[in-house]
Amino acid sequence: MNATRSTAPITASTGTRRLVYDLVLTAACCAFFFFFGLAAIGLAGADEPRYAQIAREMLARHDWVTPVLNGEPWLEKPILYYWQAMLSYSLFGVSDWAARLPTACDATLLVFGIYFVVRRLWSTVALDAALIAASCGALLTFGRAASTDMPLAASLGLSLLCWLLWHTESLRALAVDAAALSPGKRKLLLAGFYAFAALGTLAKGPIAPFLAALVLVVFALASRQLAILRRTLWLPGLVLYLAIALPWYVLVQRSTGSFFRVFILEHNLSRYGTNVFKHPQPVWFFLPVLLASLLPWTLPAIAGVVQCLRAVLKKQSSAMVILARIDRDARLFLVLWGLLPVLFFSFSGSKLPGYILPALPPFAILAALFLRGERTNHARPALWTVLLHAAIASTTLAAALLSPHLLLRLPVPPAAMAITAAIAVAIFVLALSLYFRWGATALRFITLLAMIVAVAFLVRAAAPVLDGKFSVRPLAEEIKQIVPRPDAPVALYYAPREIDYGLNFYRNRAVRRLESQLAPPQAFLLISVTDDRQALLSLVQRSGAPRTLHLLSAHPRARLFIYWVSEPAAPR
Repeated sequence: MNATRSTAPITASTGTRRLVYDLVLTAACCAFFFFFGLAAIGLAGADEPRYAQIAREMLARHDWVTPVLNGEPWLEKPILYYWQAMLSYSLFGVSDWAARLPTACDATLLVFGIYFVVRRLWSTVALDAALIAASCGALLTFGRAASTDMPLAASLGLSLLCWLLWHTESLRALAVDAAALSPGKRKLLLAGFYAFAALGTLAKGPIAPFLAALVLVVFALASRQLAILRRTLWLPGLVLYLAIALPWYVLVQRSTGSFFRVFILEHNLSRYGTNVFKHPQPVWFFLPVLLASLLPWTLPAIAGVVQCLRAVLKKQSSAMVILARIDRDARLFLVLWGLLPVLFFSFSGSKLPGYILPALPPFAILAALFLRGERTNHARPALWTVLLHAAIASTTLAAALLSPHLLLRLPVPPAAMAITAAIAVAIFVLALSLYFRWGATALRFITLLAMIVAVAFLVRAAAPVLDGKFSVRPLAEEIKQIVPRPDAPVALYYAPREIDYGLNFYRNRAVRRLESQLAPPQAFLLISVTDDRQALLSLVQRSGAPRTLHLLSAHPRARLFIYWVSEPAAPR
């Protein structure tokens, strides 16, 4: 059985140089993947600008308790992201870059947490695990988005990493291993488990402690170690959890009187048990989402799960040495951590891709274990897995290079197709040649290279197309140029809700919906999905006074038409 740490002699100076090299490379990759060109694309969809605007309004009101949007309480999510964004705004001013900075920092902390924990368990795999996590498609994407998903994934991930290291170090101590951490440091790890679980509760609610408890209970049952549940229930840790998580919940309930009903009942229980929020998907929805989320590391991650399951299910000797037991427990824990959240959310009445983000860190570690061949004395993965992984990595890069055409549904010019194909083939051939020369380390290098090229292209070359496709920022800039009065109100007529929230953030003004509200009494800008002027005139003249309608801009492809609506004509 392979030991959990490298047995090769390493001097103190060699170990220090290796640690510095690893940390510098990890920091450089995190800086590129999470921070490079963070504002190249404006806040996308409905959630990003909405969360960013809530933090701005809270900061303007000097209110650190109640989330508000357009002056009204907004109780769908807890407070952690808003606190982080408010701090970012205080330091750097309000911008889309500052709104995304907290999640980039959260993702970076998660990557470094993975590195340090894996370094203690499998020292030769730590750098691979960290870099795979940093370049994993969904972690990279959500690490650049102003949302509550990454704060939850980072908090829960760090919590479970602390518990895993606490458990394995406790096993070392039972074996009287001189390398085991001291009792004080082990208590700090258990305290970290509770503290990060509390932050997860502040990030997205009771789902954080629930998922942590689910993984721990199933692990205890599967490994036949029920006693660890009793040892995990540590009174000082519970007090620490409550001291961090509980005060804000009490304060916001006292402030609003409806937080628990809105958040706990409607946005947790009803969201899971029903389709009240209109996100229905089949029970298998998260399977393709998981495979796509792990790109370009999908194959090593899934192969790592299969490999570890085979090893864990293999009958073990009752006289198993402690290092082998630590290795087995750690692998079993990672597999359960990866699979259980996916299984749990598969039965949710409402499904969104970000739900399974907390399950991705263990898949990154399992991918690293597979590529390093930790269970087979560093044997290389089978050739067919190398070929398929190289094909997936090159295809991922090709899709990124062709994304402007694919997103706009435009035919790809032959020259662009030829260049993209040549780059993809070059990546594929280079991956194979380097693999045969240097082994699995080459796969990490060439896959990272493909992801670096993909991200650089998306941020620099494709950003204008992506900005216009996913963000309202270009529309807000256009309005600033064409509107006769900069402070004029804006009204929407059946426009997508991302335009509502996007204009709310970029213009820092509430937007009126004419489907349910009367037109503003003064002159205003109207953004409509229809160009039926007669119908629009009837809509804006419901108050009875005549008004004129002037088309300022039209975007037929996006089905958006921008009109200037005059003030009501004065009665004669």
